[in-house]
Amino acid sequence: FTHEPAPADPEGELAERDATIASLEDQIEMLSAEGPVLEGRDASDMVVPGADGSDAPPSDGSDAPSETAAPSAEALTAAELDQKRQAQHEALRQTVAKVMQVEDAALRAEGLAEIEALIHSTDPYETELGLSAVHHIRNVDVDRSAFRDVALAHLDGATPGIRRSALYALHAADPDAAEIRYALAAASDDAPTVRGHAARLLRLYGAELEGDAADAVVALLGDEHAGVRKGTLRGFWGRTASDAVQAKLVEVAANPADRRDAIYHALSPLQDKSRVVIDALVGCLTDDDHQVRARAHWGLQRGVPETERAHVAKAYVDHLTKFLTDKSRTEALKMIAHYGDASLVPDLERFADNDMVDQQVRELARKAALHLVDKGG
Repeated sequence: FTHEPAPADPEGELAERDATIASLEDQIEMLSAEGPVLEGRDASDMVVPGADGSDAPPSDGSDAPSETAAPSAEALTAAELDQKRQAQHEALRQTVAKVMQVEDAALRAEGLAEIEALIHSTDPYETELGLSAVHHIRNVDVDRSAFRDVALAHLDGATPGIRRSALYALHAADPDAAEIRYALAAASDDAPTVRGHAARLLRLYGAELEGDAADAVVALLGDEHAGVRKGTLRGFWGRTASDAVQAKLVEVAANPADRRDAIYHALSPLQDKSRVVIDALVGCLTDDDHQVRARAHWGLQRGVPETERAHVAKAYVDHLTKFLTDKSRTEALKMIAHYGDASLVPDLERFADNDMVDQQVRELARKAALHLVDKGG
């Protein structure tokens, strides 16, 4: 009981597999770009990365035609437009690759020139792609400052895709000069496409979730468009948040349509969790959805302030007889041993005396009790 309990899924092999996948997806979320990416098949919008590994953009709940579709002399069918978009994305991937490679300086210069040409294209969608490319080369050792003025000029672009990509490009071009007010303005944009990225942009721009930023995020979490709520929830990885934001997240998690996203992307990885968030996660330990159960358990192992750890341990004690599998009870006992104190010893001893419980689990409960006595000594 002397080590940090592993973030295991408490509900069986299938859920354990899902928890492993979730862990990998978390790493992808942390390492991947937060703006438009190069992959995608949806012709209606640039694709954004998702922690679920999907390359599909969050839907804004509308079936309206694409706001980013380029004007054309002849109408294209949906299939033709999709094919055109795929070709554009593939060309952009090649352009970005030219900039990212480290063998040919002339090829890199060619890629940068292609990005600039895209941004100045008369096709709005190509402009959007070019701006997104600036974000994708943000870690390459090249002078991106030349893109700052053009990104600023497109913050009020004609299409939502352009406005969104311009915000990412602006930060990539000159992070030190990227003012939070620009990201904050995205939260009140008319287009769900832009609002859905506001929380991620605020994180990218370094805004703490307090004051105006907190108010904006609370409003976004209550947005009428499901895609905006989903995008906002995905902007919480590893963040701290004001009490008002945390309370709103718990409220959103109570909505069945948003529950899994709220638990998975926002509440579980939140830093400095408040009592209200902790209690919401505790309430999920016996949720009908095994992925929610696993994620709640994962979340209670991190971001819990020292002052709340005894409370978490007591909650696990209270759930010992509610879990349906020995694996769940074993994981709970590890958490109790890690977070608890000697005041929980009588509860553990009563549990250990329950002959309906598996003998090995009962023995583990006794060991946990002894460990807590030793900690108290």
